[in-house]
Amino acid sequence: MLEVLSTKRVATAVTAVVFLSLLLYLYSPVRFEVSFVWSLVYCTTVFTLLFLYSTFSKYVRRQRAIVAITAAALVVSVSVLYTLSSLLSIAGKEDTLHILPLATLFGSLLWLLAGREKPKEAAHEQGKSDETLTRISVKDGSRIHIIKTDKIEYIQSYGDYVQIFSEGQKHIKELTMKYLESSLPMMFVRIHRSCIVNSSMISRIEQYGKESYNVHLKNGTCLKASATGYKSLKQFLSI
Repeated sequence: MLEVLSTKRVATAVTAVVFLSLLLYLYSPVRFEVSFVWSLVYCTTVFTLLFLYSTFSKYVRRQRAIVAITAAALVVSVSVLYTLSSLLSIAGKEDTLHILPLATLFGSLLWLLAGREKPKEAAHEQGKSDETLTRISVKDGSRIHIIKTDKIEYIQSYGDYVQIFSEGQKHIKELTMKYLESSLPMMFVRIHRSCIVNSSMISRIEQYGKESYNVHLKNGTCLKASATGYKSLKQFLSI
């Protein structure tokens, strides 16, 4: 999926550069080589800023902030275009100023399209979480392991990855705990922010301290459960 998205983004960027080159060539009295360099500089700046925004957009909630960021990005983009065009003597000052409104309009369209694409990606992720996983594939070098979810004993977070423990083996895969919590079968319970356990693999639960619990599995593994995790487990097991 990531490879498909990356290919799609590269194709979009190339198309944008070519299309803007033609627009600038028709709109201004400069040679096509100049309009192409203008387009390449401008689109590179725009897509770099779009990438940075997509990385940190989860921290931006208010519509006003989004509008302000978009406006600032457009100002930065045309400023970079004008500055580089002047420093490298790509074209005359008047010719460069002449194409800035068109470049700004084109950049606005790119940001608008990017804004419409984000909800689609979110919907796609939501659609995935609505599906119950029956197996998980894990690539290990040249081999691919297919792990049936009912054979999984427990899962632990591992930075940006997760560790999947199944039939005495440990597998590492790039997934989030949140996605797994919503996608695994009902037998799986999150007993800690860093641990999801297969309830059918539990042999006993012990309390130690005031709000600390140990969850013992049939294979001898002992896992720690938080107070919230124990409450979820207790509710699931009806105890």
